[in-house]
Amino acid sequence: MLNPKPPLFVPGKFDENGKWTPSGRYFYRNGWNPTALMALFPAVILSAITSLVPDIEHILGPFNRFIIAAFAVVLYRVFSKSV
Repeated sequence: MLNPKPPLFVPGKFDENGKWTPSGRYFYRNGWNPTALMALFPAVILSAITSLVPDIEHILGPFNRFIIAAFAVVLYRVFSKSV
């Protein structure tokens, strides 16, 4: 196998008593990942700016999706480390 999956970190999902914990590594609030949303909103704003400003869109337009995806990944990593 070239890229094996890392093992699931079970203590990040449950506490010592086996109950689901809202402060663990795999925390979702009402079905939404708050860290992912914090990374998504600035990426969407940057995407709108690069699409709506003609001078920027002319230069970055063909690469907008890749730039924004990389920006969102970097933001997610930064926000994940701070949580």
